[in-house]
Amino acid sequence: MFTGSVAEVYDTYLVLLIFERYATDLAKRTAALAPEAVLEIAAGSGVVTRGITSMLEPGTRHAVTDLNPPMLEMAASKQPSPGSMDGCGPSSSRHAERKSPCQVLVAQPM
Repeated sequence: MFTGSVAEVYDTYLVLLIFERYATDLAKRTAALAPEAVLEIAAGSGVVTRGITSMLEPGTRHAVTDLNPPMLEMAASKQPSPGSMDGCGPSSSRHAERKSPCQVLVAQPM
């Protein structure tokens, strides 16, 4: 698990070098489907999360998961508006509160 400043280093350097262009493309493809609910797995520091959140219609449910709580915290802290993502991780029980299945499953290749 990533701890300490690893999530910040990951977001600052690896996202720019490796993930950002794929994240933008994936966010556009997801938003084009106009889903009512999205489940994003292995969200990391939230680069895809930020892109998807900014493109989804208001009211779209967006559940975000990652095994590393520091990465989910980083993802949540960088969202354009508080509460725009529903984070789920090993320390969260919110995954049991889902109202309906997600229509789109999003995962960025590593």
